[in-house]
Amino acid sequence: SSPHFLATLQSALQSLATGDLHASTTALLATLGYASPKTLDLPTQPQAFAGELETLLGGGKQLSALHASLADWKSAAFLFQLTNDELPSLAAGQASLLDGGSVQAWQVESFVFLALDLKPGAWSRTRLAALTREVNRLFPMPAILLFRHPREDGAPLLSVSVIHRRAHKRDSALDVIEGKVSLIKDIDLQQPHAAHLRILESMALSEVDAKFVPSSFEKLYAAWLKVLDVKALNDRFYKELAEWYYWAIRKSTGVAFPKGQPLDDSSDPATTGRPTVALIRLLTRLIFVWFLKEKRLVPAELFDEAALGKLLKLAPHQHGKQGNYYRAILQNLFFATLNTEMTDQDEDGHQQRVWREAAGFKRMDKYLIHTVYRYQSEFKDADRALALFRQVPFLNGGLFECLDKLVTPDDLKRDPTLAALVVTEGKQTVLRVDGFSERPDNAMHMPNELFFGQGAGEVDLNDVFGTKNRKYKPRGLLTIFDSYKFTIEENTPVEEEVALDPELLGKVFENLLASYNP
Repeated sequence: SSPHFLATLQSALQSLATGDLHASTTALLATLGYASPKTLDLPTQPQAFAGELETLLGGGKQLSALHASLADWKSAAFLFQLTNDELPSLAAGQASLLDGGSVQAWQVESFVFLALDLKPGAWSRTRLAALTREVNRLFPMPAILLFRHPREDGAPLLSVSVIHRRAHKRDSALDVIEGKVSLIKDIDLQQPHAAHLRILESMALSEVDAKFVPSSFEKLYAAWLKVLDVKALNDRFYKELAEWYYWAIRKSTGVAFPKGQPLDDSSDPATTGRPTVALIRLLTRLIFVWFLKEKRLVPAELFDEAALGKLLKLAPHQHGKQGNYYRAILQNLFFATLNTEMTDQDEDGHQQRVWREAAGFKRMDKYLIHTVYRYQSEFKDADRALALFRQVPFLNGGLFECLDKLVTPDDLKRDPTLAALVVTEGKQTVLRVDGFSERPDNAMHMPNELFFGQGAGEVDLNDVFGTKNRKYKPRGLLTIFDSYKFTIEENTPVEEEVALDPELLGKVFENLLASYNP
């Protein structure tokens, strides 16, 4: 990525936040390399805009006001038509050599770009996709739509929709609307997400040209659909996760869990003797939490480097070999928060969702009560941490249950294999799996570098992936997550947001589990 290009792109998006719809969307497309003098001067009032289009395009087609949500448009703009004859000069970085020129309504092999200002409301993916399909029924060529619409809090968002159409097999003057719509949805115009910037950059003509050399409309369209392919996005994400996993599993990272955590006993030299199940469980828990963060159920500050620097005594991203992030933030979030009800006391009258010492049980750790927060001494601002954790809802499921537990003599009789896994803590026999404990003999350690920044630099993973002389640079887990957009709506065959959807969680779990036990 060119930092200069990304800065220019971000500036164009910010201008669109408050700028004139026609001028700002045209400028944004020009930043991406797309421009044309072929345009129509249409009224901006929605009903008049739709009426003029119906007249100009002919064919007797009319826009369904219901399917197009026409009553909820504020204004509309026809930006331009981009045809085959303009691509060579644009790809060469020159302005179109065609002076003026009128829209070629018959030119199927072209794009038209439209921009709509939408009224406040619930603009779901399904609703925007229906609107896109309805507008496209008017046109013989694909219409690319840019929607500007406000979020609930009034912040301006941009969504871009691209419909899938293909050439008619029997009549070259027609095409077929397949009905599938790909959406880059809810781009925050004032503070665009890194993943949205990357997707838009991938659609820029210079990027597409470098990869696919789109000498024609057809090739450019195919290239765009590849960029917007959610399966490719999922594959890229999983590839990054796999690199992270095989890096994290290495002894050299210093990852350690208590002896109750099962170790890999497979014949795979990359994982044997290592806590593979613990890492798979951590990945599953953290991806789930990331979707909760997308729903604004978990505060973003718990994952933000600057905020964590104010919250913890050691800024995790600056102390890569330390393990205070997993210990103090993630364990408290998983066990004492997501697995603990939001009431002040449990059914036995024990306080919960408070610091362990404040609960008045100095020796509570020995009895494995997981409903209170630990590691208070790690925090610079313990009150702020408590306030953040307490915002998070209780999830009534087993994923965040702490697996540390007391073991009785009867348990040992029933399952003799436990004897090699348990530890003695005072008078108690304990199976430590997760290691949610402030005891000085707790073996659990997850280095901060596994979560932040560019990880530990170059790692040799050629033996794992069957490659030769390849250089792998796994990134920290939160850095990976931060570079993708997550959506809480599952994609469907007819409409998909260019983002990672909840179905991914099951796929990642299955794939990693298969790597552990085929």
